[in-house]
Amino acid sequence: MISPDTLERIVLLTLAKTGIKIRAEDRAKLSQKLSQRIKALALKNDREYLDILSQNCDKHKSEWDHLISFITTGESYFFRDRGQINLLKHHLLPDAIQKNKDSTTLNILSAGCSTGEEVYSLAIILGELIPNLDNWNINLVGVDINIEAISKARKGIYPQWSFRGVENHYRSVYFRHKLEGWEIIESVKKRVKFYQCNLVADEISFFPIGSVDLIICRNVFIYFDRDKIATVLTKFIRTFAARGTINHRTYRITRTRDYPSTGFNLF
Repeated sequence: MISPDTLERIVLLTLAKTGIKIRAEDRAKLSQKLSQRIKALALKNDREYLDILSQNCDKHKSEWDHLISFITTGESYFFRDRGQINLLKHHLLPDAIQKNKDSTTLNILSAGCSTGEEVYSLAIILGELIPNLDNWNINLVGVDINIEAISKARKGIYPQWSFRGVENHYRSVYFRHKLEGWEIIESVKKRVKFYQCNLVADEISFFPIGSVDLIICRNVFIYFDRDKIATVLTKFIRTFAARGTINHRTYRITRTRDYPSTGFNLF
């Protein structure tokens, strides 16, 4: 088993590097997974594992990817959270489309996109809201710190469980059944790009500064302390176009020309 001292150091290291707080009730399970990982790597002890995480060695990044997969959830499904979907479908997206009707460009970021269901749901909704979609430049980007989740999102193949509560119409129109599951059709898949991103440590450089219309970060901040939330929000603000919007669970944060770059209007 991994020692309590080493586990505590890994917990603190994880917080510093990723902003993710590991709850006390989750530490026993993490300890078990790390012990199994140390055995799989044929390391002599838990200190060697800590050294891999702490030092810039060949195994450093790949081992962090493993650790991230242990402490982040891959829970997602299509059209999750009907309240948010209705807000997007009937208010936020139509507003963004109207605002950009002359430029015919939309830049949307899904932060903490997990395995991609949320971003593909947005792509489907946009296809229904914009009749002449092929004439638009739609840039939908999903980012997540979990590389395994990003890999699944890029494949775009989902089990039946990802469609719970979803009308059969969406699955029959926008997916094709395969042996591995249901694959998103190419016309939707090509609208979306996925990248691994540590929101705390990495720059958000997927769009030109000042060009993002909408950022969705459902449940992302529940992992972070206040300082890390402030760090990430500052990065989000730098990406915003005028009247860009963050949609986070049940509230919105909006930057307008009337607010400084460090200020938010919460409502």
